[in-house]
Parts: sequence; structure tokens; C-alpha cells
Amino acid sequence: MTRVTEIRAREQVPPEHQAAFDEVVSLYSGRIVGPFRVLLHSPELARRVCSIGAFLRRDSPLPASARELAIITAAREWDCLYEWYAHEPGAQRAGVSQEAIEAVRARDSRALLAPQEDQVVQYVNSLLRFHRVPDPLFREVLARFGVRGTLDLTATIGFYRVLACALNAFEVPPDGPIDLPISPRPTAQSPRDATTPPYHGASVRIPVVTAREGLPEEHRPIFDEIAGSRGGRVAGPFQVLLHSPELARRIAHAGSYVRFQSLLPPDVRELAIIAAARMSDCVYELAAHEPLARQAGVGEQAIAALRDGGRLSDVPPAEAQVIQFTQELLKTNRVSEATYQAALGRFGDQGLVELSATVGYYSMIACVLNAFEVQP
Repeated sequence: MTRVTEIRAREQVPPEHQAAFDEVVSLYSGRIVGPFRVLLHSPELARRVCSIGAFLRRDSPLPASARELAIITAAREWDCLYEWYAHEPGAQRAGVSQEAIEAVRARDSRALLAPQEDQVVQYVNSLLRFHRVPDPLFREVLARFGVRGTLDLTATIGFYRVLACALNAFEVPPDGPIDLPISPRPTAQSPRDATTPPYHGASVRIPVVTAREGLPEEHRPIFDEIAGSRGGRVAGPFQVLLHSPELARRIAHAGSYVRFQSLLPPDVRELAIIAAARMSDCVYELAAHEPLARQAGVGEQAIAALRDGGRLSDVPPAEAQVIQFTQELLKTNRVSEATYQAALGRFGDQGLVELSATVGYYSMIACVLNAFEVQP
């Protein structure tokens, strides 16, 4: 049973936000699908997140078979029952072989898959398990899909991470029975090992867009919009994402809500971001947000615990609570009842939805930064 009241009807949303409800419904053919039954507790956030998914489903050049295989591989890695239920049939319709589906279901790394399917599975698993993609594999994917397709593949993995964080944190069940055995993972009790694997090179893996002149004329307003929403500059992740300008615009629009309009206090938001960055071994996010966390009032004990692998017992309780929530969600794919109830009592339904989405959003950005090896 879902831990929060599911939003399934327009009347459950305040009148001033019912247009956001209508937009989500329209983008999912008149339905409110599982993750948005939770995310609509923050209607404007839900609307902006939904627009990213709509673009990836409808406007990406990535073949449907690669997209759906990537989604179920990611869903399996995250033990996300709802995502598997929703996308296993889509993978079958898109032409993913039953052998590949069964290998992903069983986490069978020894299965002999068709080379193109094996490539997608390996890309997803490398990025999610090790937060890095080996050079030979990255070059193969880039040669097959091009810059735009590789970017959309990576963003698809990240987008479904946002949804999985909401689905797993609030324990949204699938709409019907599925066969997906779940084994409990060790509970996160303290900050993880502080060893961050290096990138393979000293520079980003593709050319980046650093000026509006790097885009065709019709896309330059998107560059201006992103820069205008971020103090006049386009930072590292968007220098890569702008190879898919409309995708970059939609991701930036969602990020503007997470950064600047969320109910979360700035210190909670920034602490969740650096905790998620640490779990993703994302050197860019850590370098960018550690100073912002200090400015927001996050204490040095919490920052040091995340950076150096210190003990949560040394961190003030309010900060340890945010770190614990983030680490449980990203390490175990679940949030314990005690951690959930403590966070719910502190942040309420909307605030907890936004905390989960913040963790998911910056995990999505970390996928892009890590896959393309964007340097701090």
C-alpha cells in the first residue's frame, strides 16, 4: 500500500494547481500513472518532471527498443516494481528479445545476448553500479547512437531514476501482479567509502556548448533561457545537455523548481544534493554544491562525513536525518519505516515528495555528468 494518499482525481489538487494536473493527464493519455500519483502532491514539480518524460518518449531519436531495454534494466537495478510492471510489456512491444528481458530479470550477467542488446544492458549497469562507463563501451555507444542518441539514452536512465526515487520512497505498488524477485539490500548506516573512482580522461568526452553561437539560430533562445535562470551562465551539465536543446530546456525547467521553488529549506536541499552526489561519485556536483551547502548553513561535520566517510553519529541529528534518508533510498532502494516517518513528521507530504525528487533529480544530473565525464 502506498505510504501517502495517491492523487488520482482533479479534485484532490488545489484549484490553482489543477491546470498542472490536467497537463500530466494529457501527457499520459488521460491516465495518472503511478509515480505521478505521488509527485502530484507537488503539482508544479510533477508538471515539470512529466514534460521531460514526454520528450524522451515522443521526440527522442533513440530507438524504442533501446529506450525500453534501458528502462527495465534500470528498474531492475533499483528494484522498482512499478517501473518493471509498466515497462516490461513496452519492451516486448518494442522488439526487445525475451532472452534479454529474462536475463535482466534474473540479473544474469553470463547470458549470451544479441550484441546490441548486451551493449545497452552493459551501459546501464556500468553507469548505475560503478558510476562510470568504460572508454571502449562509451565509444561503441557513441558510434551507434551519435551524441544526441547517447545523451538521450543517458537522460532516459536518469529520468527513470527520478521516478524510481518517488516510487520506492513511497512504496507505490504495481497495478497488477509481476514476477520480479527482490532481495533486501544492506541498510545504509553511515556514509559510504570515501574513495571516488577517477574518470578515464582529463576532459569531457564530447564537445560542449559554452556559448549561444554554438547552437543553431532557432535554439539560441533556449541557451538564453537556461542562462537567465542560472545567474547568466550555463554550467557543466547543460553544456552537454544542450546537444539536445529541448531536452536541456525541460530538465533545466524542472531543476529551477527543485533549486529555487521547493518547500525545502536551502540547507536541507543542499545537504540532500551533496549526499546524492556522494552516493553517485559525481565529482562535478560535489565541487559545485559543497560551497553552496556551506552558504546555506550545512555544518562542516555533515560535509566532512560525506566527503571522508565519517560516522553519522558525529553529525547533528537534523542533518543526519537527511543524509540517512538519501543514503537509504539510493543504496537500498527503500526507506525504512523509522526513517520515513521521521522525515514525514518534519517535512509533510509535499516536502517529502520534494526531498525524494531532489535526490532523484540530482542523481539524474549525475548520470549525465558521469557518463560524459564532465570535470569540475
